[in-house]
Amino acid sequence: MIRIIAGVLVPSQAGVSPGSHEFKPSMEIPVVSCLLRPSLRSTLGAPARLALFSFAALTISPAAADSWQSRDGLIASEFMSAPPALDIPVARTDDFDRIRERRMLRILVPYSKTYFHIERGRQKGISYEFGTALERWLNRTYPQKGRVQGWHVMFIPVTRDMLIPGLLSGQGDIAAGGIMAEDEPHLGAVAFTDAFSFDVHQVIVTGPAGGDLASLDQLAGQKVAVRAFSSHFRSLINLSQSLQERGLPAIRIIPVPDSREPEDLLAMVNAGLVAATVVDRYVAQAWQSVLHDLHVNQGLYLGDSGEYAWALRESNPLLKSVLSEFIKEHRADTDFGKRLLERQIRKGQLLTDNATLAERKAFKALDHAFNNHAQKYGLDPLMLMAQAFQESRLNQRARSERGAVGIMQVLPSTAADPNVRVAGVTTSADRNVEAASKYLRFLADTYLDDPGLTPDNKVFMLLAAYNAGPGNLRKIRRQAQESGLDPDIWFRNVERSAGQLLGSETVNYVNSVYKHYVAYKLVEQRQKEKLSGTSGSLGKG
Repeated sequence: MIRIIAGVLVPSQAGVSPGSHEFKPSMEIPVVSCLLRPSLRSTLGAPARLALFSFAALTISPAAADSWQSRDGLIASEFMSAPPALDIPVARTDDFDRIRERRMLRILVPYSKTYFHIERGRQKGISYEFGTALERWLNRTYPQKGRVQGWHVMFIPVTRDMLIPGLLSGQGDIAAGGIMAEDEPHLGAVAFTDAFSFDVHQVIVTGPAGGDLASLDQLAGQKVAVRAFSSHFRSLINLSQSLQERGLPAIRIIPVPDSREPEDLLAMVNAGLVAATVVDRYVAQAWQSVLHDLHVNQGLYLGDSGEYAWALRESNPLLKSVLSEFIKEHRADTDFGKRLLERQIRKGQLLTDNATLAERKAFKALDHAFNNHAQKYGLDPLMLMAQAFQESRLNQRARSERGAVGIMQVLPSTAADPNVRVAGVTTSADRNVEAASKYLRFLADTYLDDPGLTPDNKVFMLLAAYNAGPGNLRKIRRQAQESGLDPDIWFRNVERSAGQLLGSETVNYVNSVYKHYVAYKLVEQRQKEKLSGTSGSLGKG
């Protein structure tokens, strides 16, 4: 639960420069960002990791607003998790030449249904679409000559107020997600790419409490929610001052913490809690297809139009040059950009979850299987889910040419092995996850009971053994040692031997599972912070 102090901007007292304003508190509005519809809540049932993997649309009825103090409407976030197996990547501030050596580029994204979220195990959002397009483009444009490892883009979900601090501290290489240069502090350390989108207008969005507007003058005396320290906030202050100079009431501006997302503001307006908000026109149009009581007042714009861009460190000119090449082929006026805008804005496909009731129930059962078997065999449920997504896209019907089946792509012969002995892996997702979990435990205890391995490297080796087999793991560790590399470290050591002896599959498998895991883990953290009303740092844990 977060309490936002709402108030009115009024002329300041004597002794303060003319034209400046001060803030007078007038009321408290409890704000809950994620509410679950009662019908959906009864369908999905009690606490599960569904908070992380089934992000419900932000619909708030006026009647529900009166009972926000109750926790009954909150999406549950009580998890049955093992201790985290891996940490998020260490902070780095390298330019493109060093990034290219690691083949991993990290994008900080706001935890937001608009830009990046996870829905039933699948990553979605505008920033995700652009990031995966960048990954494909890097593999095509900057292949690793003489090496089998491909490029990977890893998403680091954070609260919006941590995008720029996280970038400057080296937690990511790029900050993305509806960023405009005029919204960010000019500290001399942040640079911006060429623009993705142009003519991004700040539009007035009203709901049941505001009605349609014919003129900006109609905002006089109205409650308008807006993110503090944004260009929207500054534009609204200027408009309020202009209204007062003409003898009209000041706008009752409700400053919302910068950690909140535009969809949070639109949900407040849709519920009738405030008359209006100011958001970017593209975002308003996208959410209009989901929040049906919104009215986007086309033509009622504040300030000058802006441009969407990615932020990066000023000390990374090589990366900026590379991203300029990418943007030329992917900005809003290209075929890629037009298709993405069509899906996001006109059709709302990236915001809505069209899963059937049967699909939702199946995922709930699968989520339970990850938690149950991870606990039983001392594994991390998020790692199991990351593996499952990489193996089958969470599809029990998946079959490989080599005969692997189900969610975790288990070979029936492995399931029947005396060390596993789990039947039903072909037809039952639960049994499939159980067999994989039991096999992972067997691999860890039999082949990786090595005091020289750190916890992180033990997990990377375990993933490699699951993909290539324990015999191949022994082979590539021995090859690493004979080549003067460290057999106890995966990245840039055993990984190189894997590429030489086994080809690209195992190397890319470990990288892909790791990047899915990091996204899952950080979204889980952001979910907990959002429910508790706190804004988290980017530290480990």
